[in-house]
Amino acid sequence: MLSIRLSGLLLLMIGFLILSCSAQIQLPIISEDKPLNMFQLKDLTGWYWAEPEGQYYIRQVGNQIYWFGENHFDPPIWSNVAYGTINGNIVDVNWVDVPKGLTMGSGTVTLIVNWQMEGNLTPRLTVQQQTGGFGTIAMHGPWRGGTPLKAPVAVPH
Repeated sequence: MLSIRLSGLLLLMIGFLILSCSAQIQLPIISEDKPLNMFQLKDLTGWYWAEPEGQYYIRQVGNQIYWFGENHFDPPIWSNVAYGTINGNIVDVNWVDVPKGLTMGSGTVTLIVNWQMEGNLTPRLTVQQQTGGFGTIAMHGPWRGGTPLKAPVAVPH
């Protein structure tokens, strides 16, 4: 009898805590006329490993995106920077190789962001269109420190 009363009291306290906290939490509104934008929930900032090889350091500020990318050779065969915008799950950037690497290309890239459950909600950026010979086909991440779940593999570009 005592355990039933304690359980009921505990449930009552948890319910009160949820109700008192819910007034302070602002959740996105989901409706047919205003679909949920995943970028309202999580940004793309972090370290990504790339297919077929390479790594990218991405920073998102609002709907703007910046990155530095390079492959894993020393010195790298390619290294680039990019700047662009995010609109829904579409990322459009202008990229240019920088002299840390051996290649000197430039162009545009359109990426599609697909959110996946990999322990938690993580984005995969897949190249939809590119100009200038951009060789990456997808980016996986982000990791914000520590060791990535899958180590990048160095393959010539």
